Amino acid sequence: SERELKAVLKKVHLDMSLDKTLSDEVSMGEKIKVLIARALLEKPDVLILDESLKSLPQEQSDEVLEAVLYAVKTVIVV
Repeated sequence: SERELKAVLKKVHLDMSLDKTLSDEVSMGEKIKVLIARALLEKPDVLILDESLKSLPQEQSDEVLEAVLYAVKTVIVV
């Protein structure tokens, strides 16, 4: 639902309108956050993250990882 989507976007500290599309106007960090938010919407038991978090500034990476760890039972970072 739209409410769930807004909540997940907030968890990954992404402040973007729902009608914004993934285009050249969106930074790589925002794209990564959207992909992680989409994964969290599925409510997975396990989430495997590759080096995608490394492309975010350290503070943002820590915030996103904290949100993921709170939402998912098992997180594997490779």
